[in-house]
Amino acid sequence: MDLVIRRARRSDKRGVLAAVRTIWGGQDRIPDVFDSWVTHRTGPFFVAESGGRIVGMGKLTVVSPTEAWLEGGRVAPRWRRKGIATALIAHRIAYARDRGFRVLRFSTASDNTPIHRAARHFGFTRVGALSRREATARPGQLPVRATPAQERAVLQRVGDPRRSLRKDVDDRGDRWPCGAAHRIAPRSPRRGPTSGARRRVLLCVERRGSPCRSGRRLHKALVGRGLSL
Repeated sequence: MDLVIRRARRSDKRGVLAAVRTIWGGQDRIPDVFDSWVTHRTGPFFVAESGGRIVGMGKLTVVSPTEAWLEGGRVAPRWRRKGIATALIAHRIAYARDRGFRVLRFSTASDNTPIHRAARHFGFTRVGALSRREATARPGQLPVRATPAQERAVLQRVGDPRRSLRKDVDDRGDRWPCGAAHRIAPRSPRRGPTSGARRRVLLCVERRGSPCRSGRRLHKALVGRGLSL
């Protein structure tokens, strides 16, 4: 199979949308973010092309000069099990390494076993898990959405995930240079008695070469823990 991975262009929009048309029951977010991602302002957005048809895609989002986030990894359903997802991950890792990035992370569902295998293949380490729970809302006043000004108060109540992540890494002594062989260090997701909940675990895995820097804003820290897609 001839496969070309290149930066996405605005003219690729129709092909990209066709590739993800049935993913997530037709509710994929790629159509909503394509116009911003194709500018490459937050990091390169790549497409995989075979025979002139777009069959996959993947984004490398820059978090800091040394950290990046892999997201938007998609393969058109009819083109799966052909190594396209693996090729897209390898391409982004090589791109990041060549530009001096030291830490790469991504999140994925607990039942996405093909990506779990790819993560082990490329030496990613599992560093966290999130259990999604849903329940019937109680009557009363709606909760207030947190603001950036409340970051310190929120961190005091729930703990700073940046310090937790640093401790997890330091306790294991995982300080490999980018590209070295890494081991998987699984950790069980936290459980709780939420009534009427639907369980789905979101895993965060990383490939790192230096400890995280403190001082990130709360939303960046949460992304670094795999708490958003």
